[in-house]
Amino acid sequence: MYYEGKGLDKDIGVALGWYTKAAEQRFELALIQLGSMYEKGIGVEKDLRRALILYSIAYRRGSVRAATHLGILFKRGLGVERDDSIAYSLFLESVSGPDPLIAENLSYRGSAYYCLGHIAEHGEGVKHDQCAAKNWYSKGAECGQPQCIEALARVRPKSRPRHPRGSVG
Repeated sequence: MYYEGKGLDKDIGVALGWYTKAAEQRFELALIQLGSMYEKGIGVEKDLRRALILYSIAYRRGSVRAATHLGILFKRGLGVERDDSIAYSLFLESVSGPDPLIAENLSYRGSAYYCLGHIAEHGEGVKHDQCAAKNWYSKGAECGQPQCIEALARVRPKSRPRHPRGSVG
């Protein structure tokens, strides 16, 4: 509530204190939110190493949300050496976890689907595969992920050559 200013004055410093207390107790959402604050430098000095540690703690505790955040760090080489194959594996984990239809998971899944589609579309760390890219983007579009919806308009799997009319195949 302090972070977003819902029902009271927005105060990132107070929010940081509460997130820190909850993260010390290994509360998943606090670990992720605090990691995000360190990743982006919100209310704290930007510290990608600390973000990586916080996301990793949540990930080791089974968080599919944390898998998405870690995947993004590896995909972009933020605080770690860029590794598309590790990123791909983390994104796969994040979309294959439990409760795919819980509303709060849809944005994470949508982001992971977009990243999986992008990796497959461009052959980054995995084989270039337009069909797989379209499949991932379609799943992300079902979650309402706008980038997936846009990507579907440009991704066209290779089709088999068509025979000219009248020719015998």
